[in-house]
Amino acid sequence: MSLSAYIVIKGGDLMLISRYSYVTEDPSGTRRYFYYASGKGINCVIKTDSAEESSPDNLVENGTEDFSVDIEGDYIYLLYKDTNNKLNLMIWNGDKWTASPLMKNSITGSIHKPNILLDHGRIHIFYENLNDKGYFLVHHFWNKNKWLTNIIVKSENTLLYQFNKSPSGLHGIYNDNGKLKCLNFSYIYDTWSKPSFISNVDANNFFINVDSKYNNIHIIYSADDRLHYTRKTSGNQPGESIQDNILFSGKIELPSIFYIKGNLWATWFGNGFIYTSLSADNGETWSNPFKISSEIDKLSTYCFISLKQPYLNRIHAFCYTENPYYLILIDDIFNSRSSGFSYFTFYINQIQQYIDQMSDKLEKQKNKNSDLIKNMRKLEVSYKDMNVQYSMLKKSYGNILAEINKLKSENQNLKNENITLKETLDENKGGLFKKIFSRIHL
Repeated sequence: MSLSAYIVIKGGDLMLISRYSYVTEDPSGTRRYFYYASGKGINCVIKTDSAEESSPDNLVENGTEDFSVDIEGDYIYLLYKDTNNKLNLMIWNGDKWTASPLMKNSITGSIHKPNILLDHGRIHIFYENLNDKGYFLVHHFWNKNKWLTNIIVKSENTLLYQFNKSPSGLHGIYNDNGKLKCLNFSYIYDTWSKPSFISNVDANNFFINVDSKYNNIHIIYSADDRLHYTRKTSGNQPGESIQDNILFSGKIELPSIFYIKGNLWATWFGNGFIYTSLSADNGETWSNPFKISSEIDKLSTYCFISLKQPYLNRIHAFCYTENPYYLILIDDIFNSRSSGFSYFTFYINQIQQYIDQMSDKLEKQKNKNSDLIKNMRKLEVSYKDMNVQYSMLKKSYGNILAEINKLKSENQNLKNENITLKETLDENKGGLFKKIFSRIHL
């Protein structure tokens, strides 16, 4: 994605008007601002918590505006395309910059929009490759001791894409011939999933992120002067329906979405203002959009710049005002210790509307819970009645068993008496037969 960027160094002039710029922040809090300047290549400015900004350091004189930066621990990786259309990699090891070789085989065709991501100890490189066979979205990744390659998609037209890392791995979104699709990378098989269809839109501004709690995929994109939000729940298969909400109408640029302290924040630039919208229920409902004001109400220049921290991707908004080096921190809105806290003025009515909306939802849920409690109490009473009936039946069953045993005993006594009577009868019959027999023979 293209990101307009403006960085102003204290006491200096406007130094950067470029598509890409990055800020890295290492564990010690040191920040490095990477930017491209026409005729000077790729440069870096260093700032620590206790020191002023350094003078610009020219890192790559033959570098172009097609570059990307990421950080892992104390190591910073700078991927760039030089003026000879060759991809290069430089690594900061905490002490100095060194050049690191990439793939041995040269890349045929032109390279566009390179991007580097470090995830799970692996280096991932993305770029668009245009050659005589078409447009290709290419993915290289370093797997222990060699580079492996995936062709994510082949197209007849230029490809727009964005990739992000999350606790569950890499996720990507791209627009191919007016079809917006997303996919994720499997570390088990080192392959990409089948693309999931999002929408038939010609979107050129989009952003994908994954929340750490539910592992749901959140996508925000602009199309037809409307800002769309889409959530793909974990486990959705390609082609399954996913919800789509309209958050804003008007000209929209640089949309992004983040999961911060249990809430979703959507931010974008429109009509000279930075807007944001809040969701406290994982994207089910959203507040009305409200502006993030600055020292000047309407911004004459603006940008969103990517802040890279180990295992994180965040977005900072930079505004060029009379105050040089003016910074707004989107993800530190509620942090009173943040340098950006005093720059935020919220539209209380819109926040209150969302609170009321959530309160109504909570009240409805309470009513549902109350009904459930009533039903549970009724069931509890029914259960007690059934328990009493069961006890009575159990007692009756015991009495019946006692009667049966008594009848069995009486039956056995009758059997015994019957046997005795039979034996007596047999004896009497035998004596009678003897008397009769003796009389016959007399």
